[in-house]
Amino acid sequence: MTSVQWFQQNPDRRLISLFYIASGTQQKERLKSTINSKEHYSQLYIRDSQPEDSATYFCAVDAQCSADACSLYAKPELKT
Repeated sequence: MTSVQWFQQNPDRRLISLFYIASGTQQKERLKSTINSKEHYSQLYIRDSQPEDSATYFCAVDAQCSADACSLYAKPELKT
C-alpha cells in the first residue's frame, strides 16, 4: 500500500474526506491518522469523541503494483 484516504459518512449518507496520507501521521483538531506502509496498516484516532462523531468511517487504499499486474484500463487486443 502506498497511501490511504479516510472518509466519514454522516447520517445523511454524504462522504466527507478526512485525510489523504502517504506516510507518517497527520492531525486535524481531534482526529489523527497514521500509516505504516511497511507493516501494511493505517489507523484513525478520535480524541475526546463527541456525539457528532457518530458516523461510519471508511478507508480507501492505493495499492502498489506494476502496470502489468494492476491497470484501470483494459489492455488492447493484439491484431494478427
